[in-house]
Amino acid sequence: MLKKQTITNRFFIDKFLKVINFRRWYVRKKISQSIKFTNVEYLKKFNELGVVNYQTDFLSINSILEQVFIFCQSKLNDQKNLQQNRSGKSYLQHVLRRDDFESNSPVMTLAFNKEVVGLVANFLNDFPVIADIALLYSPPSSQKNSSGFTGSQLFHMDADDTRLCKLWFILEDVSLNDGPTVVVPKTQSKVIAKKLKYRKGGRIKEDSLVTNKLPREQIITITGEKNSVIFIDTANCFHYGSRVGDTSNGRFMLMISYSTTYALEHGLFGKSSPMATLNVDKIKSDLNPHMRKMLVDSNYY
Repeated sequence: MLKKQTITNRFFIDKFLKVINFRRWYVRKKISQSIKFTNVEYLKKFNELGVVNYQTDFLSINSILEQVFIFCQSKLNDQKNLQQNRSGKSYLQHVLRRDDFESNSPVMTLAFNKEVVGLVANFLNDFPVIADIALLYSPPSSQKNSSGFTGSQLFHMDADDTRLCKLWFILEDVSLNDGPTVVVPKTQSKVIAKKLKYRKGGRIKEDSLVTNKLPREQIITITGEKNSVIFIDTANCFHYGSRVGDTSNGRFMLMISYSTTYALEHGLFGKSSPMATLNVDKIKSDLNPHMRKMLVDSNYY
């Protein structure tokens, strides 16, 4: 299966897909380059580490984030939503999935914001496609070590793409007890993956197989105050999350996931993008209509 490739093999698959879909790749890349992102140092840090914190000095989205926070809190206050657990995972519940967000939602305004898309496009070196949007709740757990964890609670890299950019919006303060996302920087992750002959999408059962191969201070634990925004490349960084302590109230996050044109979930020829039927005309955005459509449909250019 394509999702069980090493990082090197997945890279060559990506190159092959770009050759057989050359015109689509070329046009979308050119359009992505038209969205300027001027903070070179920030982008350099993102490329090196694969994870960065949002900084207010160059992303003017504070007013949008305020509206997103109010919207998400109103949904989280509805306890019935938390009890539905449509994810099928005991450790991670979807309060809202991508089809639950209406076009006029402030979450969509954030996802289609030109500054955010510009950062993502420059990082991915491709005009991005929204792969997923979800309001997530990680409930308390009685597990104490990695032997009792499962799924995304274990170190892994996401398999769908050669690069991914996930925006995490923290909705409640996250401490060490609240199951923060733990990330191994990009460069170190690639070295470890090669040593372990790791295949993307696989779960590493023992933390020590990763943590013993680098100094502890190089591992990034994403704690922080509510309203914080983090960008993570989950395709190139080992990471885990949702290891919530039994005395915590749980972790509440909004996730917006951006992929390249060639993420596997869009299909080999880009005709299966999960959000392709979204009515983008109703979304409040500073992107032009053509770019809005490209943002949800990998086959559109």
